[in-house]
Amino acid sequence: MFIDELLSHGSGPDWRPTLEALDRWRSGQLASALFRINPLDVARHLSLKPDPTVDAFLAGVLEGWFDLRWDYHCPHCQGIPNFSSHLGTAKAEDFCPMCNVGFRNELDQTVEVTFSAAPKMVSFAPGEQEALLMAYNQSLGNGTWVKPEQTLSGLDLLHRPLFHERFSDEVLSAEESLEIRHVVLLFTDIKGSTALYEQLGDAKAYNLVREHFKVLFKAIETHGGIVVKTIGDAVMASFRVASQALEAALSVQKAIEPLKIPGTEESVVVKMGIHAGPAIAVTLNDRFDYFGQTVNRAARMQGLAHDQEIFFSEAVFRDAASRRTLATRKAALRKWKTQLKGIEGDQVVYSVK
Repeated sequence: MFIDELLSHGSGPDWRPTLEALDRWRSGQLASALFRINPLDVARHLSLKPDPTVDAFLAGVLEGWFDLRWDYHCPHCQGIPNFSSHLGTAKAEDFCPMCNVGFRNELDQTVEVTFSAAPKMVSFAPGEQEALLMAYNQSLGNGTWVKPEQTLSGLDLLHRPLFHERFSDEVLSAEESLEIRHVVLLFTDIKGSTALYEQLGDAKAYNLVREHFKVLFKAIETHGGIVVKTIGDAVMASFRVASQALEAALSVQKAIEPLKIPGTEESVVVKMGIHAGPAIAVTLNDRFDYFGQTVNRAARMQGLAHDQEIFFSEAVFRDAASRRTLATRKAALRKWKTQLKGIEGDQVVYSVK
């Protein structure tokens, strides 16, 4: 029943084997092991790929087998002074009674996502979950806590396509925000879109924009990103890793070439900009969004681009995987010093075409 109910939520050669392995694993666990499950630990223990394993737990939440937990760790002692079952109750600030100190929650650092068995799978005794959480916090003080090799951060989860598509109600309160220490943002825009609408008329121009969206959305998701929003024919996307954003942008350059402007042999020209850095996670118009200088800089990068160009910042170029991507693609790289509107001083930027 477990496998049959979760099967429709995924696809690909790894999906069923992941569900089968997870079914065998959960069937052999005591209730205590099914509280605050770290899906990346399970993936490592069962020699499974991390992404389909996380998706399997998400599918389990959708089908009532697991409950989703947002754990807010104290950055000083790693204790969990607060947790919630819905991101909408998250607070920007929390207090750790063990350290007697307040702290700000960071979506990519101190907010951990775990899963616990739902009543459909196992019934915890009254007070058992509270006792298990207390035991965890006590292990931090007595030196018996073993740090996991990897944890799933809140920002990691937000970049899983299944979560992005099926958990749209998991957003912050409109009154709250969470800090992010590092996120990668990609902005795109069609060159001369206003002229295209004048030239083609609204219907034909919109059809062209829609086809261009298909190319962009596929490239973004394929390379581990999510579409945050569209603004007219512009797209804002986010990634966890700079090289993923660069790979997505480079693949768009190639994939967009066959998309011709009706009545011409000219391809649609997409201008792209990438920057990485800290940001603030917020909810705007009932959707997850970002604010801050990293957003402004990424948008300004895109504004520098012209004919099928990608502009990106020093923060992106410093990433070793990004440099390997550029070397592998044999991209013609140029380095610039320029001014960005609203930002003081000369800025080092790079471009590939």
